[in-house]
Amino acid sequence: MANAYADLATLKSASVLNAPDDAHDERLLTLLEAASRWIDGYCGRQFCASHGERRFDGTGKAALTVPDLVSASEVRVREASGEWIGWSSGDWILYPLNSAPREPGGRPYTRIMLAGKHRRFPLSRAGVTVGGVWGYCDVREDTGVQTGGDAPVASGDAALTLEADEGAIDLSAGHTIRIGDEQLYVTAASTDDQDVTTLTVQRGVNGTTAAAHAVGSRVSVYRYPRGVAEACLLQAAGGRWERRQRRLLHGPHAAGPVSPPSRRPGGVSMTGYASAGRSYVAVADAYGTMRDLSPWVERVSPLGQALTGRDVTGVNDAAARTAAGPAAAQEFTLSGRWDDTPEIGPDAVLSGVVGHSVAVEYGPVGSAAGQRRVSGTFVCLSYRISSRAGEPVRFEAAFRQDGLVELGVW
Repeated sequence: MANAYADLATLKSASVLNAPDDAHDERLLTLLEAASRWIDGYCGRQFCASHGERRFDGTGKAALTVPDLVSASEVRVREASGEWIGWSSGDWILYPLNSAPREPGGRPYTRIMLAGKHRRFPLSRAGVTVGGVWGYCDVREDTGVQTGGDAPVASGDAALTLEADEGAIDLSAGHTIRIGDEQLYVTAASTDDQDVTTLTVQRGVNGTTAAAHAVGSRVSVYRYPRGVAEACLLQAAGGRWERRQRRLLHGPHAAGPVSPPSRRPGGVSMTGYASAGRSYVAVADAYGTMRDLSPWVERVSPLGQALTGRDVTGVNDAAARTAAGPAAAQEFTLSGRWDDTPEIGPDAVLSGVVGHSVAVEYGPVGSAAGQRRVSGTFVCLSYRISSRAGEPVRFEAAFRQDGLVELGVW
């Protein structure tokens, strides 16, 4: 199935990943597609429209329960003689009656009820076939775009040149579009300095047939339930959902802690900051070169200054007294999205320092001049990789303090 429930431009926008470059477009599109299939599996249904014929057991009753159905174009049954007979459209009714799967907010049909001269479906194994459009919905929006160029689009063309009306929708990789009766899946989009848009597409997807299209053919884009599109973005973006929530709640320039930092006598604990967003995390690699892991790290466990306490209560003291002792041996973890980019990625950096003391720098709200800075030397105790089927691969690295930790500013 060629489909994604969200598009690449939205995933890369400032409200989600804030990734303006195109270096990882192919991988990000793959994540959107994988997240969409994960959603299908989790929900037990597909939210895109696919065309085709499906076969069912005959029930011997007047009703046939079917998977999510947008429309039925043909119902055929196998009679006792083995001959397949097609029933006319007046012989059945789709239920629930007010489903409206082609309207925003509508729901699919899930039953075929017989009407007219037929009383029941034949009782037979795989004796009923239904042809039509399957899926939760089939909602499309006109893009304000039409096919351009000097010649019609041939059935084998993998690149489309488009002309846009004023206020047209910007198309992106991940969109499924429709021209005539054909669905096309967009894998790349570009616009030149003359505002001419070119799409790279997969032709005839989701059960449709690639066809020729005349110059000026209108283009529509498929839309999915809003909750499904948001879930796709969140799954594809992984742990960056906290950053997205903060931006949605507090504006595009929001930053800072998820929860307020706690303040204790004898030091300040930089606790509770999500590394996604403006935070800065750097770890020295096996060669002593500081590597910025901020693009991949999503959470830093508590890290700051911490001292041991020493009981100095005297015999005549009315209450317990404590004196600050030496610095405590803190432990903290880095976790986030695994990446095997050579030299600078988290796998390249962290896999080479397990068991070694390395420098660590942490800026909870970034590395701009005057911002809080935590730095010190730590032993990397472990580096682990984990994953769940259908979800992004993740990493976690544990560190233990090896010397003083400095709490200062950049």
